[in-house]
Parts: sequence; C-alpha cells; structure tokens
Amino acid sequence: MAKYPNQEAKLEDDIAELGEIINSNQPLPCDKILPKKLHPILTFAQKLGVDPEPVLVTLEATMASMIHPETRIVGRKSSNYQEVPTIFSAIVEEPGSEKYFRIINAIVFKPLFIMQKEATEKYKALLSEYKRDLAKWKTADKKNRGDKPTPPKERQYITGGYTPEALRAMAEDNPKILRLFDKLAREANSRGKYTSSNGGEAQQLLEGDNGYLPSMNRRGKRYPSCSANLSLLGGIQPDLLSKIISKADPTGKFARYNVATLIRRPHYLNEDSDSDVPLNLTPLLISIYKAIDELPAFKFHLTPEAYTIFEKYHNTAEFKKFEETKPALIYQYNKADGKILRWALLYHILEAVANGETPSETISEKPMQIAGHRIRYQLDQVRAILARTENTEPSKLSQIYQLALRKNQPITPRDVKRSGHAKTLNQAIEDFRRLEAMGYGQTIKTSRTCKFVANKEPKVAKDALNLQSPPQIT
Repeated sequence: MAKYPNQEAKLEDDIAELGEIINSNQPLPCDKILPKKLHPILTFAQKLGVDPEPVLVTLEATMASMIHPETRIVGRKSSNYQEVPTIFSAIVEEPGSEKYFRIINAIVFKPLFIMQKEATEKYKALLSEYKRDLAKWKTADKKNRGDKPTPPKERQYITGGYTPEALRAMAEDNPKILRLFDKLAREANSRGKYTSSNGGEAQQLLEGDNGYLPSMNRRGKRYPSCSANLSLLGGIQPDLLSKIISKADPTGKFARYNVATLIRRPHYLNEDSDSDVPLNLTPLLISIYKAIDELPAFKFHLTPEAYTIFEKYHNTAEFKKFEETKPALIYQYNKADGKILRWALLYHILEAVANGETPSETISEKPMQIAGHRIRYQLDQVRAILARTENTEPSKLSQIYQLALRKNQPITPRDVKRSGHAKTLNQAIEDFRRLEAMGYGQTIKTSRTCKFVANKEPKVAKDALNLQSPPQIT
C-alpha cells in the first residue's frame, strides 16, 4: 500500500520536473543563428573546449554596444510599443574559470583594443587640428572670424568601474559603450553607495537597461538626461546567482541579463586538434563591430509574418507568468517581450552587415525565429540555475546527473557525497537507481560498490514557452 495517496502522482511530477531541469542544457542551433561569415566563432568555442552559447552571449552584448542609441524596434504599432538595442549579458562561470577570460579576451578585448587605438590616434589628430583652428580663431578679426571651433570627442568603446557622475559625463561624449565587469554580483552590490531615489547606484544600473539616463543633480552639478546604449557584460558564479534570483532579487534585477552557463568539463588535446594555422578572430570581429558602429539610427518594424510569431510568444508568456509560482521565472516572462524584440533587432542588423548590406527597416521571420530560440534557452538556463538551490528531489537528481556529465566517466557514491549532493553513500546509491529507472543513465555494480554512468543524450523536454518548438530558422 502506498505511503501517501498521491505518491504515484508525485512520482510522475518528479519525473516531469527532472526532465525539465535536465533538459535545461539543450543547446542553441548556433550554426543557424550566426551568419556563415561568423562561423569561425563556433570553431573558436570548439577549440577552447566550451559550448558556443557563452561565446554567443558575449558577442551579443559587444555587438549591441555598437548600435546607435536612438535605434528602436516597434513591437506593436497600435500602442507604439518600442524597444531599445541595449543588451545585458552574463556568463555563469565557476570560480577561477580561465576559459571565461579567454572568451572575453578573444571577443571583447582584442578587437576593441585595436579599435580604441585607432580611435585615440584619430582623436589626437583632430585635437591638433582643433588647437590650430582655435589659435587662428582667437587672433582673427572678431567681426569675421565666425563660430568658435568645436573640440573633438574621443570615441570610447568600453568601460569598467565608474560613478553615476562619471557615467553620465561619459555618455555625453559616448552615448553607446560596453560596460564590462569581471564579477557582476560585486558590481551590483557596489551600486548601493547612494540612497537618494534619483542618484542611487542600484537604480542607475537598472536605468541603463531602458536606453535612457534621466537627469540627475549631484553635489551642486546638474547632469542632463540623454539617450544612451549602455550594454553590459560580466561573469557571475552559479551558486551566487541562483541564490540571488531565488531569494534576494525582489526587483527582478537579474532578469534583465541574458545568461549562458560556462559548463566545466574535461577538454583533452590530441595531435589532430592543433592546427598549423592559428585561429584569429580579431580581423573578422573588427569588421563586424565597425560596420555596426557606423550605422545611423533606425526605426525597425516587423513584417506581418514576423509579428504573428511575436504575438504567439507574447500570448504564451502572458499565460505562463500567471501559471508560474517561482518569482525568478515570473520575472523572465515579464521581460520576454523586450528580450525577444531586442534579439530580433540585433540579429536583423547582424545578418545585414555580415552580407555587406544596409539593414532593411522591416524585420522578417528569421530574426524573430532566432529570438524564439534565444528566449527558450534563456528560460531553460534560469530553470537550471534555480535547481542548484531548490531542496527538491528532482533538483538533487539533476545535480548528480550533471556531475556525471561533467566528469565524463562513471561516478561513485563517494563522488556524490563529496560534492554535497547526498548526505550518505546509501542515499547516493539510491539516487543512482532512481536516475537509472527514469532513463538518465545506468548503474554499474562492482565488487565493492556501484557507479553511475550518465546518458549523454537527455530526453526531449517540452518547449520552454509551452508551445511547439520555435519555428525552424530559415
């Protein structure tokens, strides 16, 4: 006789929840998302031994920071609902992850360093010319000398630490810039030095997401409002992020970030894996970044076909956010419309510049299809991150399964106990058997104990938006 009347139903719920958590690591079709010209980026990820998604979210924030701050995409004409190009990206990475810095170095630092060097040299030349013109202007006849020469402005592509005052002063000359932080959680925590409603640094971080910096008075100086594309990129540890979004994020601040987990797994080298020709992404990325940077402001509209896809996603997200009970996922559904439109805008521009073309003012189905895959991946990532702190059986089993995948070899009950996923060896053995019964691996008996081998091909999960899978990218 069952111990509880609903034990069978609970078991079915656990199996369904476990499947949803485990399948939260379903990959994106990056080869279809990125234009063929940018496929060397996927080769870079492969050679680095990482999934392409963390590289992709790094690329997204960097490309977005090049878009004109007054560019908009119209999601709904009747209400004039528009979104800005700003993107916040976060790489979820384990402490001391060397590969995180190698991704940042290849996608951000190397190309932007060269672009910054060129911009500084150009600024110095213009500054010298300005000084000569100013000197002539000062000595010329006041009646005929015309307007006073305007000093040049130096383009700045990237920034790190700043105060609210410095950010606003920077935005006057550089209304589009990438904010880069090694540790996003440290950045978010430091944003609380000021407590006034208009000057609070925590609020400042949130305001940067909407493409607009309101005016601010600080220490007797007034900083005017301005339009600004303050895209943001950084890393955060998975355990810390899971705690933030599950308990300590009442405003849904981190829902603004597009996340990708940098999964730690073995990466073995062999003689065939090293090419005589080094892979250098820098010239390719510079050409893409410059092409985006040189574009004027656009106001994009969806084609009827693209709007139909967007409408389906919107309606499903509206339904799901009232059905969902976890605040972190509710925040994600609240942000779904904006994220989808921003991804569609970004990939519409990327497709055009990769082909050497000027973007059309109408966005077709393909960028919206890509956005559909991106929001699905985003929701799945949040589910997986939440599972790290949830004290449920499916969450515990998923962590054991992921441990076995990362090790890429049979794991023992002692491995599970040391990792903190089971209190006793017997509990770990029982969990192995449950995972085997659910079809996620096999239990191997030995003379002294038993081991668990994970199936590398997880079961197919239902779509994150509870719809059919996002339309195939055409």
